[in-house]
Amino acid sequence: MSGRARCESGAGSNVADLEALAEAARAHRDTAGELADAAANQAGQTAAASRPRRRPMAPAEGERNAVVGYLGQYELAAARTLAALREGTLVSVRVADVRAGK
Repeated sequence: MSGRARCESGAGSNVADLEALAEAARAHRDTAGELADAAANQAGQTAAASRPRRRPMAPAEGERNAVVGYLGQYELAAARTLAALREGTLVSVRVADVRAGK
């Protein structure tokens, strides 16, 4: 015997009341979601209107752009590393050192 069947056998009006409350809650949830979506869309449209449109970007494109931005630093590090190797003064190379720049 299911929970619903037991409840209906004891008090049919309680089940109807609970179902009505559940339906009202679902309607309220759906309305709130629609309002939130509309507000988000409006905010997005306002923000989009104030800035230039961007073209869709592939996930790896952002990484490529970042690497291009670091190109000068990579070239300098490579030049210093090669110079130290040629001179025989290279002791170590630290990558992503937390003390870098201090």
